[in-house]
Amino acid sequence: KIKSWDIAPFAALLKEAGGKLTDFSGEETVYTGNVVCSNGALHDAAIKAMKGKLPKLDLK
Repeated sequence: KIKSWDIAPFAALLKEAGGKLTDFSGEETVYTGNVVCSNGALHDAAIKAMKGKLPKLDLK
């Protein structure tokens, strides 16, 4: 399982570069152990596309 300290440094770098990092439900957090990274422009579409595709995860 991915830990928050594995993700946190990359979240800061990605945000400064204009990207976005959230969990699978779209929350800006590094504590759930799951991440979606994007350039920011495609992020909401990526989250929406995953809903229903990952049935074992609690997607809001």
